[in-house]
Amino acid sequence: DGCGREESGALDILDVGTGSGYLASLLADAGHRVTGVDRSPGMVSATHTAHPDLRVLIGDAHAPGILASSLDAVVNRYVLWTLPDPVAAARAWRTLLRPGGTVVAVDATWFPHGVDPAMKVPSADGEDAFVRTYDPATLGALPLGTAASMEDFAEVFLVAGFTDVIVKPLPQVAELDRRFGVAPGHESRPHFVVTARCP
Repeated sequence: DGCGREESGALDILDVGTGSGYLASLLADAGHRVTGVDRSPGMVSATHTAHPDLRVLIGDAHAPGILASSLDAVVNRYVLWTLPDPVAAARAWRTLLRPGGTVVAVDATWFPHGVDPAMKVPSADGEDAFVRTYDPATLGALPLGTAASMEDFAEVFLVAGFTDVIVKPLPQVAELDRRFGVAPGHESRPHFVVTARCP
């Protein structure tokens, strides 16, 4: 069932849905052994270009393709809400962890009332690409896509068999949104971090 841990200064970390490799590169720069996984070949290629020393693989969040019991931590940012089966993904991450390993997930309650059909996000595919991608049917198929509470995200890890599940608000993100604004087409939402431990 996984969950093993090795004590050392540098940790073996998987960044799920690594995207541009931002988080993975920060962790690698801090001295950890980091692998990034993303299902988009284009993102993986861009990450290789931006961070040539970073190990980045094409893989799915529900089945990252990493050896069982080989990691100290699994991290991700803004991934949970996009998953069609977040509990299955969390269970998969649990098998990758050594005992005592940790999951750290940063997310937000992005669309508790659905995606505004008038939302415009600059994109090479048109300003309406996001709205077309996350139409009501697609968003409805994502259990956390319309979650209204950060506790819904914590519940994923409890159901997946993790212990010491803690969810903490990140009010500093809202403060940064107030100071610097948000991404085009977006609104400031309550951010939080969920941590959970592999028993």
